[in-house]
Amino acid sequence: MGRRKKPKVYPNVQFTGIADKGRAVGRDEEGRVIFADGAVPGDVADVLVKHAQPLGNPSLTLAVRETLERGLADGAILSGMATGLPPSVEDLEMAKRAAG
Repeated sequence: MGRRKKPKVYPNVQFTGIADKGRAVGRDEEGRVIFADGAVPGDVADVLVKHAQPLGNPSLTLAVRETLERGLADGAILSGMATGLPPSVEDLEMAKRAAG
């Protein structure tokens, strides 16, 4: 029995087309080709980051601003700390203020 490989995180993947079996195809910041289910051309996504741990103390305000301004996103989705949990009211209010 072999070891399970740790999933890799690919930030800022820009999807530009559709590949075999309807999977989206794009490239990450380093030019690697990434295939993903559930994305469409024009999407920009961080792939496999749900269980990633950021270094340092991340700022929700900064993350929302960076997503909208530098990432050129049309919106930001805020989720809770675990699957199925909603975000706190305080985090929603902070994200709304950061979004302007």
